Amino acid sequence: MPPIAGEEARAVIEKQLGKPIAQLFASAAISQVYRAKLHSGEDVVIKVQRLGIKETIESDQQAMHYAASVLSFDPPKTCSKTLLKWS
Repeated sequence: MPPIAGEEARAVIEKQLGKPIAQLFASAAISQVYRAKLHSGEDVVIKVQRLGIKETIESDQQAMHYAASVLSFDPPKTCSKTLLKWS
């Protein structure tokens, strides 16, 4: 199947969650970029990483790993029929 268009995905998310995406998710930059000029006159770009971002990303990764391990739980065989029943 081909992927759905971004606007279609946005509409589905907003409909199912009942709010605009801007109210549901925050975006954050891990760095900022600045234009600068060297003493030689050469134009350069400087990328400054946010303080503490490495620790924040590592913490987020640990949380996602934990959530993924919980969500991938394989139920006991005695429950599988009930969980896999289609209506």
